[in-house]
Amino acid sequence: MKRLLICLLCCLLLCTAAFASEPAITSLKTDCVVTGSGDAEFTQTVSIQLDTPVNELHFPLGANARSVSIVGYKAGKTTEDGITILTLKSDAGISGSRTFTLHYTLPGLVSAQDGVQTLTLPLLCAKWDFPIENYAFTVTLPEAFPATPGFASGYQGDVIEDYMTTSVQENVLSGSTTVSLKDHEALTMTLEAPDGFFSGKHAAWSAGSATTVLIFVCDALGLLYWLLKLRSARLSRAMRPLPPDSAQPGELPYLLCGRGADFNAMVLHWASLGYLTITVSGEGHILLHRRVDMGNERRRYEAKLMSVLFGESDVCDSASSRYKRAAATAQGFVTRFWQRRLYRRDSGNPVILIALSCLACALAELASVSLLLPEGGWRWLALVASLPLGGVLARLVHRAFSAAYLDRKIELGSGILAGVLLLLVGRLSGATLPMVVALAFAVFTGWQTVHGGRRSDLGTMLISQTIGFRRFLTRMSDHRVQLQLQNDPQYFYKTLPYAIALGRASGFVERFAKIELEPCEWFTQAEKHPRTGAEFYAALHEMLDTLTLSIRH
Repeated sequence: MKRLLICLLCCLLLCTAAFASEPAITSLKTDCVVTGSGDAEFTQTVSIQLDTPVNELHFPLGANARSVSIVGYKAGKTTEDGITILTLKSDAGISGSRTFTLHYTLPGLVSAQDGVQTLTLPLLCAKWDFPIENYAFTVTLPEAFPATPGFASGYQGDVIEDYMTTSVQENVLSGSTTVSLKDHEALTMTLEAPDGFFSGKHAAWSAGSATTVLIFVCDALGLLYWLLKLRSARLSRAMRPLPPDSAQPGELPYLLCGRGADFNAMVLHWASLGYLTITVSGEGHILLHRRVDMGNERRRYEAKLMSVLFGESDVCDSASSRYKRAAATAQGFVTRFWQRRLYRRDSGNPVILIALSCLACALAELASVSLLLPEGGWRWLALVASLPLGGVLARLVHRAFSAAYLDRKIELGSGILAGVLLLLVGRLSGATLPMVVALAFAVFTGWQTVHGGRRSDLGTMLISQTIGFRRFLTRMSDHRVQLQLQNDPQYFYKTLPYAIALGRASGFVERFAKIELEPCEWFTQAEKHPRTGAEFYAALHEMLDTLTLSIRH
């Protein structure tokens, strides 16, 4: 008897499970408004019956969906196989008869070819987990329907029209299916329109479009140019306790990353060699005093700069136009002196690689902005402005690499911010692929052009020496510091101009911060003479700020 009861109970349970209703979407309504730019704004109303509680519900929307939401709920957004999916979670479980309203926008649904614009409208994404018992939709166009739309389903292909009813009134298409749709079944509408029906041809500028192709072309041409005309031997980064051979401090920014001369560091170097002295008055007035004339022991252009700086006088006021004129002249002198020595004759011009990178970022910015902007009279002005903006942001990314070498924090931060901004715009617009490709090449370009073009053997040696000496300035041991001062009590003052030019002044001064030094032979000020390295650099840094202002103004 007991065995019979157990058997009957098992049968009852099996029957209950067999007759239990499966989860299903009882109805789903898609209302779609297509804008003149080729974007589509969706509202989906989903009614679902869940007899068994579930902890997650997935709502598939489409590729590159923007402005997504579920009315009255907070949901997480993920991407799977290029499809945006909203996930609603509940630890307590979701069950019973529930209705959800979804809002989202799909950009760039119009493509153009041979004078025909094609709207591809994903009315129903092929990621729904449950069958749909009743499905209906409306599609609203900016103008009356120019042709009869076509429909396709992932399960039933071209014959899906046999299981649908549709009606058109002016610019509104209404329709519904006469059969239930299976789980993971899609429904896509296509409509061909004459050229100009959709005003926003830009809508086709999304990932996989012609703009993306152009970006890839720019990057490919740039990479090819780098391989053929700019690629150089690898640089050594071994530490070196001595400055680069035959290079003075003011030239190091150009040797390291082509950033022109540091005239202030050049003046400090001349002072450390005994050619001039620097005096700072109590009011902060800076005067340069010539001690000896510069002869053939220095480069010809240095003697010319000394002549521009002092003229017929032995005193130069840093606030005078002569200081500014000498600084401007130094830029051209340093460039002409080193350019033909650092690079091979067959070297290409890094500007070409930089220009291709800027163009790629400009195109990516244009594509992204075109997807973000609504229709309006100012739209085309904004699109035109986005081109140079993309190029400027790319250039900031390039210069971040040289800024990192020279410890120019503002430029470095600007470059990082520019890169983040480009990524953010690409992400928000849905044009992630072209933006990532363009930005990746901008980073590559900045990295590969930071030291200029294809280097000569001399260029490779001097730049390697500069990098090695730059590392040594901030990593020298306490023993090395004491040894250098024993050999030359003026070592700190002689080496500091190199550290300033290489953006390593703060780290270098730290090694001498608390060490009492002999008085500097070429720098005097009205206030008490600084005794330690930190005190001297504080006074010198203030003077350098004043000299920089004199150059810029």
